[in-house]
Amino acid sequence: MNLSKTLKKVLQEKKDKILSEWFEVVIHAYPDDMAYFLKREKDAFANPVGQNIWNTIETIYKELLDSFDKEKIASGIDPLIRTRAVQNFRASESVKFVFSLKEIIRNNFDFKDEDGGKSLYQLERMIDEIALIGFDIYMNCKEKIYQLKANHERSQTMKLLEKANLLCECNNE
Repeated sequence: MNLSKTLKKVLQEKKDKILSEWFEVVIHAYPDDMAYFLKREKDAFANPVGQNIWNTIETIYKELLDSFDKEKIASGIDPLIRTRAVQNFRASESVKFVFSLKEIIRNNFDFKDEDGGKSLYQLERMIDEIALIGFDIYMNCKEKIYQLKANHERSQTMKLLEKANLLCECNNE
């Protein structure tokens, strides 16, 4: 998938503005005090979630303009989606920020380019694919979390049964 040179040029020129607006949208998925902290704290060690957000949106934006390598996109989006899965965001809340890029781009530009909007359509399809990659990552994380919880519960139940001497060896023959 390739975007028109005109669209790429415009997106490159407006990169900082778009990323700043996108970051604002992403952090407002959190409570107000957390969003304030994510915006104000610039130290990556003190604010790893904020750093993950920046890294994710920069990776996505770079791949939209360059090669659109799905493996790079997946590895770039994974930390943020994984964090949101652990923070009990719903699937829709976890990937909603990807779709918000469409609106940000549309609000910043007048797309009356030479190809009659095909580039914009292409760009939006690419953004949709990124959201689907994020959705798959979210579902894999949730599945892993549930497996860990089930294993923990099974282990706790076995320990209780052993303490109560309620376990016996069964002969299956």
